[in-house]
Amino acid sequence: MRFLLVLASVLVISYILLMGIPATPGEIQVMPYFNAMKTEIGDLIDHFSLMTNPWVKVTLIAGAALIFVGFVRQFVR
Repeated sequence: MRFLLVLASVLVISYILLMGIPATPGEIQVMPYFNAMKTEIGDLIDHFSLMTNPWVKVTLIAGAALIFVGFVRQFVR
């Protein structure tokens, strides 16, 4: 249950950051949000490939792995 709450919170926060706060719940746009997320993820991958310091890459990969393992552990419980 906690996993779903955290996932919903992350989705809401990322929606607000990318699309802004909708005036009414009926103005929530799902497809433009996913298109914006796809663009942001593509930009993140492009920026990651341009990094020259290997320790920054290792740190980012380790952090992402820890977050992923934390989500999986919560989901399995």
